Amino acid sequence: MKSILCFGDSLTWGYNPNNAQRHDYETRWPGAMQRILGDHYQVIEAGLNGRTTIHDDPYINGQMQNGVAYLPVYLESNLPLDLVTIMLGTNDLKSRFNCTPSDIAQGVASLVRKVLTSGCGPNGSAPKVLLLSPPHLGSTEHFMDVVFDGKAEDSTELADHYQTVAEFYKVEFFDTASIVKAAHGEGVHLDEQANLTLASALADRVQRILT
Repeated sequence: MKSILCFGDSLTWGYNPNNAQRHDYETRWPGAMQRILGDHYQVIEAGLNGRTTIHDDPYINGQMQNGVAYLPVYLESNLPLDLVTIMLGTNDLKSRFNCTPSDIAQGVASLVRKVLTSGCGPNGSAPKVLLLSPPHLGSTEHFMDVVFDGKAEDSTELADHYQTVAEFYKVEFFDTASIVKAAHGEGVHLDEQANLTLASALADRVQRILT
């Protein structure tokens, strides 16, 4: 059985933009991907609302939102892992962090290094990595507009920077914005159909990586 850790934020957790609740397991993309992949794969969900690449968030739970601080816990507690998917960066766009796309990519690079030096793969090797650049921010409204404060354009630059990181570390890369968009109106999270579309595309990529 191949084990896949899906490490991310609310986009991986399955935040539903229509009601601020959580998509059910069969709808959110890791669960939908598990259904597509079948019994020879184990998909492990590791999404958390508000998670950043490397930043503590005093507006939420402080260090709990810091991806690089908590990634080793998930790696160690779920080893051996064949593959780790990483989709973070959207929360780093929040105006309070004052990050450029380059800054965010450097944060993502820290996460990739953590996986590649973890020894948490089969027989003490490194797990493979699939780096995912997140969907672009859409037209945000209400509180989301306050939180992200005009960062939509910056979000469109992440994919190029992430691809550079992936090439440098020789890991797999996929631009999710090439196939899905944030929910109309809410502008940040994925609706049901976007989750299912992403699950299908990533299942295909995972199979190619692990076979």
